[in-house]
Amino acid sequence: MTATRSSRLAALTSRTALPPAAAAALLCAAAALPLRAAAGWEAEPTRWEELHSPLADAPVEACVACHEEAFMPHGNHPVGVAYAPDAWSSLRPRAEVERRGVALPDGRVHCWSCHALRSRWRYHLAIPDGAPTRPRVVAGDPSTYEDTSRAPLPAGADVSPKPLCQACHTYGD
Repeated sequence: MTATRSSRLAALTSRTALPPAAAAALLCAAAALPLRAAAGWEAEPTRWEELHSPLADAPVEACVACHEEAFMPHGNHPVGVAYAPDAWSSLRPRAEVERRGVALPDGRVHCWSCHALRSRWRYHLAIPDGAPTRPRVVAGDPSTYEDTSRAPLPAGADVSPKPLCQACHTYGD
């Protein structure tokens, strides 16, 4: 086991992250691959689902034990923070956000607020149902700036997160 992985596991089992019994149960669940029937899957699960389904109700610390880039500045959304719209923010009221299909467990932004096990899109983005999807724009690549085809995108496509962002943020309204 690498030092980095050891430190991640140690962080998960520390008293500040989770109670010891919960941490032990979480690590055991994360290490085991769920059986198809136990997980309730109708189709064969993907490798991503096999590894992540035991963590569906886990705290953010469990996600960032492996996905530490989630706490890196520039390019990643904050997680584990209270969703707190106020009169001066560009955030929608919590009830509206949840009506749009975004999960805010205990009123907090969680990894599962933006990512879903069964999402068909790259990075498992939880694009709201019925929202238009377009290919992701890549800065510096003019070929991605305009998509006029309107053709349906295939599973696994790298889509723009804009409809997901607009579930919480009012910009572009």
